[in-house]
Amino acid sequence: MSPCSAGERRAKKGTATGTVSAPAGPAQHQDNCEAVARAAWTASLRTAGCYHTGMVYVSDDLVHFVGFRDPADDAANWRVLEAIVASGEILAGGEHPAGAVVLERNLGEPLSTNRRYLPSMACFADIPENELAIHVAKYGPFGLALPKQYLIPQGVRPVTYVPYGAGAGVMAQRPDIEEEWDEVSRLLESRVISLFGGTTGAPPGSREASRIDEFIEFGVLAYIKFFDPSLPPNNPANFYMEREWRSHAGVEFAEADVQRLYVARGWAETAGSRFPSLGEAGWVSRRPGLVGSSLH
Repeated sequence: MSPCSAGERRAKKGTATGTVSAPAGPAQHQDNCEAVARAAWTASLRTAGCYHTGMVYVSDDLVHFVGFRDPADDAANWRVLEAIVASGEILAGGEHPAGAVVLERNLGEPLSTNRRYLPSMACFADIPENELAIHVAKYGPFGLALPKQYLIPQGVRPVTYVPYGAGAGVMAQRPDIEEEWDEVSRLLESRVISLFGGTTGAPPGSREASRIDEFIEFGVLAYIKFFDPSLPPNNPANFYMEREWRSHAGVEFAEADVQRLYVARGWAETAGSRFPSLGEAGWVSRRPGLVGSSLH
């Protein structure tokens, strides 16, 4: 009896989903084994009540929605989106003036508050289109999608999410990761980073010192984001659900790079008139309250 023949019999009887043909040879036999395994796994997930039909974990595109300050202000958010597409730029901003490239240091704040290092940033989300509902509820329905592979060379990359309450590791001196990293980030100021009165191995003010500072602060510390894993997925403070990618300097793009343009229901005609090349494929309803123009 072949290793998966029992599983194949169960699949044919309906215990697992799908139909499996009889093996015709080693390669076909391997394919059948994999099909049975996939079918059995799918069936077990459905039985557990956690199977999501057609779920895709990541996207080929990164989305940028513009309603951070007021997701319900359609008119204001349309003006922001219109200006972005017309200019071909998503400027770094966040809590800083648009276009600024800065890193605000709040050294009295623990690292775990996400307030110790506040960089300028242009933010994106790596969320498949059919899973955007939570993100749209938080940031509003106006946004655009750009190819991930186009954005990566411009310095866009994912943040590092850290859950509150996680174990700190075998070399740690504190039980929880937020306590450990808060303490170590303070040590970096006094023991490592020359900007804070410490020293590096490079001469102060030299190009080497600047590169070290930029790596530690912009490259590592400014990409750390703590989150509360106990919050439900649709809680605005559950940052993990954003699947955030960011750039500290903003990005540039051409209109031809825009893969989809998202607007609220009722704004399709306005958007299609303003950017006719993006509306040539027709405006397609994605979900209640959200309309998108797809170039594909």
